[in-house]
Amino acid sequence: MVGLNGCELTFFRKLTTETDNLFHGKFVFTNAGYSAHKFAQPISPIGTNEYEFEFKTPEWLPPSTIYSAEYSSSNFKIRYAIWA
Repeated sequence: MVGLNGCELTFFRKLTTETDNLFHGKFVFTNAGYSAHKFAQPISPIGTNEYEFEFKTPEWLPPSTIYSAEYSSSNFKIRYAIWA
């Protein structure tokens, strides 16, 4: 099984003389798994198999990005990960 995960991460910290506000959020916009190969037996020898796969990602997925601001410790990220 292989998969693709994509999420948006937001972090904002605002410091003032009286308060310290902190916000962080995570929004997952894709988390899809696909079967790359089905084994006849429930056990597979480690490191002896290779399986090619290809993801066709939807056109609406946003590009990866990282935005950081020094003021108030803010950052915004869109990231993707492939898992197996």
